[in-house]
Parts: sequence; structure tokens; C-alpha cells
Amino acid sequence: MFCSMTKKRVWSGTHWEMLGVTVVLFVIVAVFVDLKPAVDENFFFSTSDPGVRESKKVEQRFPSQPQLILAVSSQDISSPRYLSRIQRLTQQIEAIDEVSAVKSLTAGPKSFQDALEGEFWRRLLIAKDRKSSNVIVFLENKDPEKPIKRIERIMHELDEKDFRIHIAGPPYVVEMIRRSLAHDFWYFSLTAVVLFGLTMAAMFRSARVFLGMLATCASAVLLTLLLQSIFGRKIGILTVNLGTIVFVVALSHLVYMTFNWQTLADRGHRLGKESPNLAADARRMTFPASFWSMVCASLGFGSLLIVQAKPLRELGFGGVLGTVVAFICAYVMYPPFLRWSVPRKSKLVEQEPPRRFWSQRYTLLSLGVILLSAGLGFGLTKVNTDPSLLDYFKPHSKLRDGLEYVDNSGGCNPLTLVVSAADGSLLNTDAAYEKMWRLHGALENYKDVGTVISLPTLLSEGDRTPFSFLLSYEKMTEMMEQPKYARVAKSFVTKDRTDAMFLVRMVEERRDKYRL
Repeated sequence: MFCSMTKKRVWSGTHWEMLGVTVVLFVIVAVFVDLKPAVDENFFFSTSDPGVRESKKVEQRFPSQPQLILAVSSQDISSPRYLSRIQRLTQQIEAIDEVSAVKSLTAGPKSFQDALEGEFWRRLLIAKDRKSSNVIVFLENKDPEKPIKRIERIMHELDEKDFRIHIAGPPYVVEMIRRSLAHDFWYFSLTAVVLFGLTMAAMFRSARVFLGMLATCASAVLLTLLLQSIFGRKIGILTVNLGTIVFVVALSHLVYMTFNWQTLADRGHRLGKESPNLAADARRMTFPASFWSMVCASLGFGSLLIVQAKPLRELGFGGVLGTVVAFICAYVMYPPFLRWSVPRKSKLVEQEPPRRFWSQRYTLLSLGVILLSAGLGFGLTKVNTDPSLLDYFKPHSKLRDGLEYVDNSGGCNPLTLVVSAADGSLLNTDAAYEKMWRLHGALENYKDVGTVISLPTLLSEGDRTPFSFLLSYEKMTEMMEQPKYARVAKSFVTKDRTDAMFLVRMVEERRDKYRL
């Protein structure tokens, strides 16, 4: 009898231990796991992607810093009032620690007229319709979250009816995506807990069953996040919903196990009575189907590990891990709660389709489904595999509005072109200069191109200085590589003068063909 009482105390105490495990996991994840979504400018591509490798090579040969574009519109961008507010905006942004430099109508050219006449400054700072000017912000290679928050506060303070500030640029897009993912992470996680938890509570009519499901599913999610962190994986653009996926996968095992538990209690006339032994029977009854369900789900997620897209691979790894963790938690943590609970009669009843259902062949229905699927397959040819950059963002949102305005004033999608002479000759000669100008003009005449900044436009600024005819283009380039001029030439031509860079801002709104 003593052994029986001891055994009963052990069984009744196990569910409290499982709750303790959930609390411990919660504390560990809250303290040690970084739940902030990690997004960078190449968040969609893997490091082995040919395009990413090519971009890295260009960055190494033409060092540059992350840039933000603030397009500031007004009725008259040459008015003293507008220029004084541009100066104030420039000075406040320059005071931010993470900002390395700012270029605007009051920081770069000598005056508005000087910017208007200069080939380089006009393209860099003034919109083609002359209804806005750009403030170019160069950021340090750090997390853009803090400086962008400060820039947004400055924009809010200075923005008014005749001084509208619109912001765009890769760091801003990345930060907005990160904020959206952080919102989705908490929103979907809490929604899953509330929606599915309350549904299960209503279906099984047991607070103890509800508590067990909540603790088990929460532990599966927390353990998955912890293991992801241990393996060096961060929350990404698709894995932000991994917690919800794991919660639902774990819940599916629990629903079937609970249903079998109630079915066994009904067959044994144990409804409304304590039946601790039924938990083990329900677990054995459910295990084979749950195991193969876990295997199939893991294989489905595992197929994503061989694709090229980085977010899909991250989802594949997290999905396989979460599916296995959900299965283990379901069969280790949940049975003690069933032993603790009392099976009660619910709306869930054991039902099977009538025999007449299985006796029919449904030939016409099956043929119809096959033909319909084949017909819908032709719709794949209509799928837009190269959508506009703007299509990725919600219309009338702050991010979309900023991108659209900057896009209309000179293009919002940056494209880097690296050119070199076909015969390998240097690009510091008069002949090379003329050829690059012709290329520059051809690019600007292309309808999908907004603004082009290149070495010829930079050197043209040198041509405007007094006695510039005494200096060669090589000498001008060397001068512009000095700290006095912020080493600007290094961003447009290599040290050996064999490669030059053209920075092209592509217009997305009116594009109707593939980009390249």
C-alpha cells in the first residue's frame, strides 16, 4: 500500500515538474536568446549565390558605406528659407554618432547655383523636376536601428507642409522589414496561444488538459528557439513564424492523443472518473501515426534545405528541428497532464464515414479534380517572377510612400556597373574619359534609368575649377583620393585605373520588362 501511495504521489507530481520545465525554458530563452529578427541587405540570398559573390567583389574593389536618401520636397528648392531648413536638417543628422558624412545642397556644393551647374552635384542632389533635393546620409557599417530612429525623430520635428521629407535606401528598407518581422513574431505567437488554446479548452472542457496543452506547446516553441540559438541560427524573414508553426505541429499530436484518451475512457465507462492508466494507453495508441506524421513533415521541411533561397533554407532547418522537438515534447511532457486530468464527455465523438462512402468509386469526381488541376497549371505561365521592388511593400505604407517618391525623383533601386577597357588599357586618359561619357549618356537615355553617377561626372567637377586645363585626369583623380575630398574617387575607380564604377538608380514604377 505504501508503494501504491508513493507511486500515486509521483504521478500527481510529474505534471508540476513539467510546468517547472516550461518556466525554466522561458527564463533561459528570455535571458540568453536574441529574439530580435536578423535582416541584412542580402537577406534573401545565400553567401554562395553567384550574384552575392559578385557584389562582394565589387564592394571590395570600390569601398563604400551604407546610404540613406532623404528627398525633401518644396515649391521652391532655391529659396533661402528652404536652404536654411536643409542646413538645419543636415547639421542635426551630422550630429548622430553612427553617421559618417552627409551631403546636401548646403554640405558639398558652394551654393544652389553651383549644384545646379555641376554635372556631379546636380545628379546627386537635385531631382529632375527640381521639386525636391536629396540629403545623402552615409552610415557606419553598424546596426542601422539606432541612427534610423534618431533620423525619424528629426524628420518628424522638421517635416511641414512645404518641407516634406521622404526617406529611402537599403538600410531603411532593412530596418522597416526588421520592425515588421518583430511585430509579426509577437503577434502571431500570441494569436496562436490565444486562438488555439481557447479552442482546445472549449473542445475538451478541462482546465487541466488546457494547461497541459499550453505548457507542452509553449515548451516545444521555447526549446526550438533555444536550439536554434545554440546552432547559431537567428530569426529570419520566414522563420519569424516558426514559433507558430511549432506550436500548431505540437498541438496536432496532443489533439489526437487527447481524443484517443477520451475514446478509451468512453469505451471503458471511465468518463468523469480518475483514470491515470489511460494516459499510457492513449500514448501507445497515438504514437505510430504521430511518428510517421513527424517523419513526413520533417521530409517536407527538409526538402527546403536544398533550395538556393536563403530564407527557405532557414525555414527548412527550423522546420525539421521544430517538428522533431514538437514530437518529443508531446510524448514526454503531455502524458503526465492526462494522468492528472479526468476524462469528460465532449462534443468530439468517434465517427467513421458510412460504408456506402467507401463502396463508391467516385470516377467522375476524380477525373474532374485531375482536369481542374491541369487547367489551373496553365496559370503558372502568368506568374510574375520579376515583380517591381515596390510590389513587395504594402501600398500607402510609410515605407512604400517613401520609396515611390524617391523612385519618381530619380530611381529607388540601386544598380552598380563596373566597366573596363576591352584592351585592358587604363581609364585615366582623355580617350577613356570620352568613352565613359558616351556610356553615361546612353544609360541616362534608357527609360528605366533615373539617375547615373559615375567617374566622368566626378571629374567634370574638377574641370570647373580655375586652371583645370593644367591638370591631367590622373592628377585630378589622385587629388580626389585624398582625405580633403573624403577619398571620393576611390568609390568610382580602382587604384590601378583599370576598372570604373557607374552607380545607377533604376526606376521601378514604370518598369514593364525584366531588369536586365
